[in-house]
Amino acid sequence: MPKEPVSGNGRSGSRSAKELTEAGRAAAQAGVIAAEAVERQMLAGLTNDEAKLLRELLRRCADTLDPDN
Repeated sequence: MPKEPVSGNGRSGSRSAKELTEAGRAAAQAGVIAAEAVERQMLAGLTNDEAKLLRELLRRCADTLDPDN
């Protein structure tokens, strides 16, 4: 099977969301669940307004790292 670029990064690879194995899907889901738990714990000491502000500021920081910006 020919390798297709992964995520538009131009590198050759055979991984993509549509090609995950059952074990890969389970691992990805477990990662999402773990990340959500860490996020809840991290934000537990903030008010809703503070958490919203933090998300907005982090989004702006991430946007400045986007080479297409």
